[in-house]
Amino acid sequence: MNEEIYSERILNCYTIEDLTRLFSLAELLEMARAGILQPWLAENFSEEAAEILSPEEIISWSDDELKLALCELLEIDLDELSDYDAQAIERALNKRQLKELYGGAGTIVTNQRELIDALNNGDLIIYLVGGVFQIPLNKGGVTYYGRENALVEIPNRRDVDFDSAEISLNDLQIFLRNSITVKYANSSNLIFLRGDKIALNDGVKKIDVYKLLRGRRTFETPENFSQRAEDMRGIVVGKVILDEKNYNINLQMFDLKIDWHFDFLPVARKFIGKFFSCNIPAGLAAQIYATERAQLVYADFCASGDRPDIKQLYLINADGTRFDILVTDKPAQEYFAEQKENQSSGSGGSGYGLELITVYDDGIIWTYDGEDWV
Repeated sequence: MNEEIYSERILNCYTIEDLTRLFSLAELLEMARAGILQPWLAENFSEEAAEILSPEEIISWSDDELKLALCELLEIDLDELSDYDAQAIERALNKRQLKELYGGAGTIVTNQRELIDALNNGDLIIYLVGGVFQIPLNKGGVTYYGRENALVEIPNRRDVDFDSAEISLNDLQIFLRNSITVKYANSSNLIFLRGDKIALNDGVKKIDVYKLLRGRRTFETPENFSQRAEDMRGIVVGKVILDEKNYNINLQMFDLKIDWHFDFLPVARKFIGKFFSCNIPAGLAAQIYATERAQLVYADFCASGDRPDIKQLYLINADGTRFDILVTDKPAQEYFAEQKENQSSGSGGSGYGLELITVYDDGIIWTYDGEDWV
């Protein structure tokens, strides 16, 4: 930023209209940070506005927050903003609304980057809203509150002691990637989700999974290998973290992004470029989202020549309900729209989403008929 050029240009401004015509929002932000804008505001517009934007006040503001304040104080026409600045204003408005809803005396964060910024600023009361977070143990003395089903992921392979770090966790879902012990006496209302399972059946050993992944043995008949693969059911091959932004209320489906376990990458390669989705009716989806955002991905296997192959992917929630995962070449919404168009033109074959039938514990079978789940 060339402060001298800004100082000269602002001398050509006599009204707010001149100011907002000659300077972009990004330039106004730079001038506010440099203390160039405030004297002009005090002399030509409003001493109150200059005080609101004083360098001492705005030093702790994010750029998004400062852009919002400039738009409001200077009555900048939102239609004139670039897409980049409009998105910044939307983020700041969302943050302000969340602050009103949840913030109190704390700091609102919605993603990991904002969390690190808050910790580096020395904030000690932090509201984790909606996102997925990892808590740095080297930043102690912090109290965290979860809102809107925020989830904390703990990737550590060693035991974690939040108490020694004087960290308090409250109202959060906690996903443990590995089998570890967590000390959290100073915390409350936590839901623990464990990601250290090998298979749905606790009797399955990891060594048996590894043996299958190596393929058919030299002296094993194809029929025996095929049976060995078919017997390998409910194997944990990865995880998904549900995101409400990826829930389609019309299809009643979550779009999924699978985080594959590295051991299964050879058999998962066939899914590169594919799209994953899962039908969960809205009422049940809301319950699962509130208590089980992190879901293990299970697979049933089969044989493909001398190598193992994944036959079916699915989720299973805490009460044992299974939800089959649909794999398509395009996003689910496009997939079903195309299926509906094909049916209308008489080329739809046997109907909609037959791969996506999901059986619930009460015996009800749901399938998509092109308009709704029935």
